[in-house]
Amino acid sequence: MAGQKRRATPSVGAAGASGHRTAATGSARNVPERGKTRHEDDVMMRAIVLLLAFVTTGTAGAEEASINLSGIGSRTCAYWLSSRDHRLEGTVWIYGFWSGLNYVAASSEQDQPKTRGPAMIAAVESACKGKSSLILASAAWAAYIESNQR
Repeated sequence: MAGQKRRATPSVGAAGASGHRTAATGSARNVPERGKTRHEDDVMMRAIVLLLAFVTTGTAGAEEASINLSGIGSRTCAYWLSSRDHRLEGTVWIYGFWSGLNYVAASSEQDQPKTRGPAMIAAVESACKGKSSLILASAAWAAYIESNQR
């Protein structure tokens, strides 16, 4: 067991199927069922809290919380919908963002929306309708939450 590396995937890790570490692993403390350490749980909770803060405060919340958004997700819905190239870039960004949210949901044993492909994009477009100054990330988050409530 010494020198064994742990994978950063949502699977049972060094703790084994029982979810408990043994003296052979160097600690007798309990570890969550899926092999996550207490640190990983803390990081996950911080990510969820930041995402919740982001969506509940809207566009201003992204600026106040200093969320580091990359790419077109930091631009407005109007920008995303302004040209074919921007729409394509935004579509790729939305797929990645949505996939990331699904990963967080899966690793924290939460439900994931069943929405896939073009329906994801249509949901974000719907969230953008009449809200051209809304940040694309906020629209995508709102669409994700709405899709998950169905």
